[in-house]
Amino acid sequence: MATIALSSGGYWQRVWGSIIWQTEEYVKKDFAYSIVAAFFIAVLTLLDGSATITTLYWSVIGFLAVFVARIGQHTITTPALLDQTIKHQLLECEQRFDRLTEYKLIFEIDLRNTRVRVEESRPNQGEPHSIRIMANIQLRFENRDIYPLSMKGLDITLHRLGVVDGLPRAEIFTFLAILRITSNGIQINKRDFEGMMIQERRLTSFYLVEAMIAIENDEEIERSKDLDVVHFLRVSMKAGGYQPEFAAHLHPHWPEALEEGGTDQVFVTKAPVINKDYRRFD
Repeated sequence: MATIALSSGGYWQRVWGSIIWQTEEYVKKDFAYSIVAAFFIAVLTLLDGSATITTLYWSVIGFLAVFVARIGQHTITTPALLDQTIKHQLLECEQRFDRLTEYKLIFEIDLRNTRVRVEESRPNQGEPHSIRIMANIQLRFENRDIYPLSMKGLDITLHRLGVVDGLPRAEIFTFLAILRITSNGIQINKRDFEGMMIQERRLTSFYLVEAMIAIENDEEIERSKDLDVVHFLRVSMKAGGYQPEFAAHLHPHWPEALEEGGTDQVFVTKAPVINKDYRRFD
């Protein structure tokens, strides 16, 4: 929307529309001013007592002179005024669009209770290894808007950093299973979670999302040890309204994630976090 509104085509369409409308208004006013000028000249001539055919000529000349002068004045000043006005209108449209699409519903990752573990198995001899990422992610939502907003869905994907042939490296194909969602120890149905309404200016309780991400047929990740610093988990959320997808990038310490207990050493970007506070005992 913003691109269309600010494009040169949209700009000139607004310009010509404004010119046509403004020209019609100017012609009406200039015609009236010219009539007044002609009438004034005619009155002066009549008061002088010399009303002849010349009076008519001077009235017509006065009418045309005022009309042409006013049109000339508008021709010089109107384009600049229209340009300034339309640019101001487009700027207001862009600002309204930015306010409309800014993030109003967000989430923050609680690193105190977030853990990532990698499992690897081989069903049969000669078959490729099966790699699964077990992610326990604790988060809470915040509605910054003055109206209720819905959380439409949560997704977890695996990505690879870097550029190939000048293009960003794409998402790695995986299967996702949300195993369980709990809040305050109470299990929540996935359908109730994805679709819940969050009231205005509200910070929700914490939700623990237990998920499994299975890697399938990736040429660069044949074994779990192939996961390294260029790989990260992307937790994304779709919300109601016009805001774009909100996402957090989770960068686990993969070598530690390969161990039996997994790792709680996770670095998060793109989203707010709640870090561990080693001064507190609660």
